[in-house]
Amino acid sequence: MSSWSCPHVAEDADHCRRTRRPCVPGRPGCVLPDNLRYALPLATRIAQADARHGDVASNDDPDAGLTPPAK
Repeated sequence: MSSWSCPHVAEDADHCRRTRRPCVPGRPGCVLPDNLRYALPLATRIAQADARHGDVASNDDPDAGLTPPAK
């Protein structure tokens, strides 16, 4: 078994400071590697997290809410 940590997750609120949305590993904008495999499809996990957090924003724009990289 392995674990991971992300420098962008705000653990007190379980949201991503990078995407400004609920933390869903693999969501567009996520810094975790693309080759990870998950038990549930990404769309399902995003919908569940958004419903839990009351986020009704559209997921049509995968770059919505992303902050530009630090220079």
